[in-house]
Amino acid sequence: MKDPESWSHSSFPGYARKSKRVEWIAYDQLHTYWNASVGGNDPGRAYRAYVKQGQNVPEDPFKSQLREWVFGSEEFLRQMVAKAETGNPKKHQSTSRRLRSVSAKEIVEATANEHGVSALDYRQFRSKAAGREMAAWLCRRWSGATLEELGAFFGISGAGSVSNLVRQAQTRHDQSRSWKAKATNVEHALKLNTQHKA
Repeated sequence: MKDPESWSHSSFPGYARKSKRVEWIAYDQLHTYWNASVGGNDPGRAYRAYVKQGQNVPEDPFKSQLREWVFGSEEFLRQMVAKAETGNPKKHQSTSRRLRSVSAKEIVEATANEHGVSALDYRQFRSKAAGREMAAWLCRRWSGATLEELGAFFGISGAGSVSNLVRQAQTRHDQSRSWKAKATNVEHALKLNTQHKA
C-alpha cells in the first residue's frame, strides 16, 4: 500500500506536516483532540504513526466506532450499522443486539452490585472501587453513551481518560477468567443476550 502522504484527494498530508496544509481545513482541532487522547508533544508525529499502523488492520475501524461518529436515534444508528456491514446479516444481527436499549446508569449500578460496592464509589477521583473499569467496559460494549458522557459516572473528564479505563478493562478481560465471569454475570443480570456477540 502506498504511503498515506501520497494519497490523492486526502487531507492526511496536512495533518501530518504543517508544510502541506491548506487554508480551508481546521487541522488544529484534530490535533488538539489527538494530543488529549495520546499525549506527547508532537500530535502530528503521533497521528502519522497511527494512520500507518492502521494500514495493517484488516477490519474497517469505522464499523466498530459508529457510536462515536453517528448522531441520531437508536433506529438511525442501527441503519448506519447495517450499511457498514452490508452483505453480512449475521454480523448485523449481532451488532443490533449489542445496541439493546440499556442505559449506562443501569450498567454501572448492576456492576457495582455484582462487586458489593455503591455506584457512587466509582465517581470518586482515582477510585479503586472493585469493578470500576469493568463498568466502563460494559458501558462501551452495551450502551450508546459516548466517552464524554461516561466520564460523569467515573469521576473523570475527557474522552481519553475514559478510553484508558476501557483499555485497562479489555486487558483484564483478555487475561482473567474470573474477571470475564463477573462481567458475564452483570450481562446476565441485565438480561443482555451475549450468545450472539461478534
